[in-house]
Amino acid sequence: MAEVTLDAVSPRVRDLFNKGFSSLERGRLDYAIDMLTTCLKQEPGLLQARRFLWAAEIQRFKQEKTSSAARMAAVATSTPAYLKALALFMTGKGLRAMEAADNLLRDSPIEKRYMLLFAQAAEQAGYPEASVLMLEIARDHFPEDEVILERLGHGYVAASRPKDAVVCFEKICEKRPNDPKPLKALKDAMALNSLASDWNDMADGDSFRKGIRDVDEAKRLEQEGKAVKTDQDVDDLVSDTIRKLESEPDNINYYRALARLYVQKHAFDEAADVLRRAMEKAPGDPELENTLSEVSVQRFNAEVASLREAGKEQEAAAKEIERDQYLFNSLQDRVQRYPNDLGIRYDF
Repeated sequence: MAEVTLDAVSPRVRDLFNKGFSSLERGRLDYAIDMLTTCLKQEPGLLQARRFLWAAEIQRFKQEKTSSAARMAAVATSTPAYLKALALFMTGKGLRAMEAADNLLRDSPIEKRYMLLFAQAAEQAGYPEASVLMLEIARDHFPEDEVILERLGHGYVAASRPKDAVVCFEKICEKRPNDPKPLKALKDAMALNSLASDWNDMADGDSFRKGIRDVDEAKRLEQEGKAVKTDQDVDDLVSDTIRKLESEPDNINYYRALARLYVQKHAFDEAADVLRRAMEKAPGDPELENTLSEVSVQRFNAEVASLREAGKEQEAAAKEIERDQYLFNSLQDRVQRYPNDLGIRYDF
């Protein structure tokens, strides 16, 4: 079953996705997870929603900073649910097994056996793209795990990505040089990659130039999709978004994206400036005002942290009071101006 795009889903599903994505951007992780989970129950093939759901779950998991002992206890408690999900997979109920694995991942998003179960169930249910995506996330957290590498390698072959498969099988062969099974898989992937390369070599100049553009676009999408971005990733994305804004100065989405990137760099003044420019383009947009308020709160939080690191506890406490008063005033003002915005009313 092919991946479903956002353009092809029903208005109801698109609305759920937009609510989930907007909440993720604003840091409302619980609400984002609820919306995206509901979205996927109605449209399991919407890979874009699944990518953001897992990003939200991992982000929340890291923010909670649960102790190792507590995590082990949670995994032990969920063992009956895991066995039930496994039984669904073993009896060929792939879609139900996917949903059950999703529920397990909600609280333990980087538990390896849950990740593997989801990947297998997704493949069984006819969603190979979702399986590959999960295995890629699993590899990011368990880069040396041979089971993950092997399944991901075969997933790449099935998805006509032999070059990526070669990397997986090479790593396994380094660990097990005398094992004929991964060696055969490596040779097969190399042969497929060679055929693909030969075909590409026959392409004309325009196709070659398009390929270069596709590589650049793939790099950008990879940077955007990372749950944890390096400083260089963020800098590259900032430059790319500024170029887009210069070519499409009325595209509000680019302003939002640029502000979000500046926040990641802790460049709060730049983020606020970008949002004010966006508000001039789209006056009366409550989402832009919400985001500007959140940026101001994050600036306050950074100042509080800096004061505490310097041992200035009294000044830090005063700054927290100033922050809370700012937030209250901001919410009160926006509730009055946007009485039908349930998100603002909820925050207030």
